[in-house]
Parts: sequence; structure tokens; C-alpha cells
Amino acid sequence: MNVTTLDAMTERLNRLEREIRWWRRMAVLALIGVSAIGLMGQARTRVVEADAFVLRGANSSPRARLHTQPNGAVAFAVYDQAGKRRTVLGVSPDGAPSLLLLDTQETGRAGLVAAADGSVVLTLGRNRIALNTLADGSSTLLITDKNQSPRAEMGVDPDGSPVLRLWSARALAARVTDQNIVLYGADEKPRVMAAVRRDGSGAVYVFDTDGKLIWKAP
Repeated sequence: MNVTTLDAMTERLNRLEREIRWWRRMAVLALIGVSAIGLMGQARTRVVEADAFVLRGANSSPRARLHTQPNGAVAFAVYDQAGKRRTVLGVSPDGAPSLLLLDTQETGRAGLVAAADGSVVLTLGRNRIALNTLADGSSTLLITDKNQSPRAEMGVDPDGSPVLRLWSARALAARVTDQNIVLYGADEKPRVMAAVRRDGSGAVYVFDTDGKLIWKAP
């Protein structure tokens, strides 16, 4: 074997050794890649189960809480820095979603509820104002006093007729529709009614405390 042949064989062996090292590196990288993909897949499909999750602030006080209740309701509450609930998002046992905004005393100031029957209720200021859209097609805007007693209501009845109701401190005082105006006594019985007849003419009726007609015009 001459020197030239020996040098050629040596070069081939060196080249083969380099190729083997290269393939080893590729195999290691491939193994790492497959392992990483597997771990990523496991991370995406990982499930964490609990009855409640609490998010705490820097002083360890709760700032948010997600929990279920024994009756099947679910609530997500957000707290201020004093530990007071300020916002509550939830779903009732019958599936009705709701949103409640509270003040620093945890008193409700605004709320929105979508009932299971399709009706929606929006309340403002400790229920001082309530906007309702009901499943029967009617809608109302109700205004109450500081004792949450109704004082005025404007709405549309299920048949599409507009209506306005006014209350005194103790009872219904007046009812106005597109056809008549009725004034009530303290016992909520009609006392005076002004109406539009079917022929387009107007009329006024006056009743006594027993509901008996005592005067009309014309």
C-alpha cells in the first residue's frame, strides 16, 4: 500500500467520522424537539379542578374570587384594596346571568339580570330606578322613593298600549293610557275617569267611594 492510498483512506475515515458526529447531533436535537412538543401538548391539556380560586394582592388580601355554591350558582367577585366586594358576575342555579356593582359598603348600586324566561332587569341606585323588559312583550321604567316604594312607572303593556302610573306615598294615584286617564282615591278605587270613546268623542266620569257612578259629562 503506497502513501497516496493510505492518505485517501485516512481522509475517508475522517469524513465518515465527521458525518457520524453530525448525525448524532441531529438525532439529539430531534429527540429534544419531540420531547418539548410532548411536554407542550401535556401543558395545553392539563386540567386544574377546584371549588374556588382566590387571587390575592401584595398584602395577601383577596382581590378576586371565583367559586361555586352548593345550590349550583357560580360567582366571580372582584374586591377593592379594603377587601370589599365591588363587582360580582354570576350565574344563578336556573342559569340566569347577572352583574352587580357595589359601593364601598358593599351595597348594590347597579345591577343587570337576564332571567331564564327571557326577561331582563336593569336596576340603578339601590333599586331606585328599574328598567324591565318582560317575556310577555311588556316593558316598564319604574322609579321609587328612598323607601323603595313605587312613585312613577312608564311602560308598554303586552298589547302595545302605552301606560303611565303614578303613586302617592301610600297608594296608586293615577293611571294614564292612550285612551283614558283615571284618578284613584286612597283606597285605590277609581274616583275620576276621562276617556275617549270609540266614536272619538270624550267623556268624564265621577265615582263615589263605593265605585258607583255619580256624575258624567256629556
